[in-house]
Formats: sequence, structure tokens, C-alpha cells
Amino acid sequence: LVLILLGTGAVYGATEVGVTAAVKALGSAAAGGPVLALWGLGSLLGGIAATRLGGGARRAGGLALLLAALTAGHGALVFTTGSVVAIGAVILLAGTTIAPSEASIAAMVDKAAPAGTQTEAFSWLFTASLVGAALGAAFAGWLAQGAGAQAAFAFAGVAGAFTVVVAALGSRNIDDEGSTRRGQPTPLAV
Repeated sequence: LVLILLGTGAVYGATEVGVTAAVKALGSAAAGGPVLALWGLGSLLGGIAATRLGGGARRAGGLALLLAALTAGHGALVFTTGSVVAIGAVILLAGTTIAPSEASIAAMVDKAAPAGTQTEAFSWLFTASLVGAALGAAFAGWLAQGAGAQAAFAFAGVAGAFTVVVAALGSRNIDDEGSTRRGQPTPLAV
């Protein structure tokens, strides 16, 4: 889960840089803030929808599907760099995958962490996410300067694909960790 959050952090950092580079290239630098606000609004709407539909993923397979949607949404930004409106529309949709993915990971960590270690477990996760965001932003900035916003968005897609692969390859470990809570067996979640 730490590797997954490192990857999603890179997606977020690269997306922020890509949006900034894209709107600046379109001569609309002031639109960067509002476009990123749409991203946050999308996350809120996705979180509300996931709650109404019964919550996020409870198993690694469901998490891999959420991460695939996150990857597809953020990777689709590659095709939007010609229009601020297109960037705004796609980033709103891409944002809907953030809260359900992050909440699912947090719930899995809460289930897996032994009693008294939740604070440390969440510290590892949030640190991984922030390190991923910093590395993603730095690398995407370098790409955007050399090849434009599309390269930054492409990197966001690659980082997202990394998270899907990690979730798929680590599915047994993720599910095994989530099937016990504080050393006590619990029913397996669907």
C-alpha cells in the first residue's frame, strides 16, 4: 500500500504540473487555480458517490479497478492540452477517482495495522504520498519544460499504471493483511 501511495502521489504531482504547463501554454495561466479546484470538486463528488454506493474497495481486486479508473482519467489529460475547457472537464472526471481510492487504501491499512500501530502505519502512507507527489512534480516539470504538458500528463498515466501493477501483483498480500484486525480473524470482505 505504501508503494501504491507513492505512485498515486506521483500522479497527483505530475497532474498539478501538467495543468499549470498546459494552461500557461494556452495563454490562460490564471485558469490554473480554477481548473485544479475542479479536480478537488471531482474528488468530493466521487467520495460522496462512493459512500452512497456502499463505500470503496474492500479487497485488492476492487482497489486495482479503482486505480485503473484513476489512471485512465488522469492519463486522458494527454488529449486535452488544446483547450482549457477540455482540461477542466476531464480533470473533474479524473478527480472522482481520488477520494474513493484514497479512502479504500486508508480502510485497508486500518484493518491491517496491529493494535497501537495505526499512527505509524498512516505516517508511512502519507509520507509515501507526499514523496511521490514531490518526485512526480519534479519529473513532470522537467518533462513539461522539454516536451510540453502532454509529457507531464503521460508521466501521470505511467505512474498510475505502476499503481495498478503493484495492486495486482500484491493482491494476495493486501487481502491477507486486510483479513485480520489486531491479530483477530475477521470475515473476508467482498
